[in-house]
Amino acid sequence: MTNLDFLASATAVRFGYRLVIGVLEDGTGYSLIDLETKNRTDYRTLNSVFGYLQTRYEQGILLTH
Repeated sequence: MTNLDFLASATAVRFGYRLVIGVLEDGTGYSLIDLETKNRTDYRTLNSVFGYLQTRYEQGILLTH
């Protein structure tokens, strides 16, 4: 697990997700699993994981202001 994987995992937990590493057919990629609904979304790159979490963060800010 790289530092970025660790950071992504910690960020995911903060938003109510679990990050699973190495889930795609070739043993790479990431899954975000919603801890409430158990819905899983697969991502090819860590950038796309961060992009999704960034969107969740921005939506959270909009909802609280």
